[in-house]
Amino acid sequence: VDTERAIESLEGMYEKVLNGTTAVTGSDIEFFAHMTMHGYLLCKDKISVRLAGQVKSFLQTLNFNTNGSTSTLNLDMQLYSTGLLAAQEWPDFTDKNKRNATQIIAYNKPRILKTLDFIFHNNCKEMDAFIYLPTDIMYISMLAGFCEDEEVKQRSYLVYQQMITAMLGAWNQGLYVANPPRCKGWSQLVAGRNALNSRITALAWLYFGNPGNEMSMGTNYLSDSNNYANCCFWVAYS
Repeated sequence: VDTERAIESLEGMYEKVLNGTTAVTGSDIEFFAHMTMHGYLLCKDKISVRLAGQVKSFLQTLNFNTNGSTSTLNLDMQLYSTGLLAAQEWPDFTDKNKRNATQIIAYNKPRILKTLDFIFHNNCKEMDAFIYLPTDIMYISMLAGFCEDEEVKQRSYLVYQQMITAMLGAWNQGLYVANPPRCKGWSQLVAGRNALNSRITALAWLYFGNPGNEMSMGTNYLSDSNNYANCCFWVAYS
């Protein structure tokens, strides 16, 4: 990994966002917020002081005491989990509306716990959704790995394991055999070893393997040509 190049590229990207040259809009906000927080927590001991400051500054431009932009499970929870962990990471953290860390935690923690309880007792509403489920798994993985609140951490870890186990029923000899309407685009119906655009298939392969122990993963997972697919996939697995 070219760490110096990665840090330089990220510094340039956040600089453009912070000075208004590049706008983050729509549901990109939730994805960008989550990947910012999750990436920071995974790599904070390797990044520059400048980049760490940019991460915090960017997150402080967001409103964390609200639902996601379209109020769906994965968008809501990306925002809730990012807000909780940002408030945990920086005690002096304030969001766009000047709410402090205590207020952000008070808003987001009960919503996270309620959602985790619902998933555990009723299954995930986005189960088998070829893009949405890996998105759900990535923020639950972040909470399980980095939340300092023991109640949230334990429930997240339990639900993370449950969701992985729930994928087993659809994983049949190297094919992800699930409900086609939960796909998002025809290319995701290719759900075997040549699944170049199916994140759920690639995740299942990493978790469980297949008869030939091989996957033609293509550029969606092994380069920066598709940042969302790349980040969602690897972070969910990590």
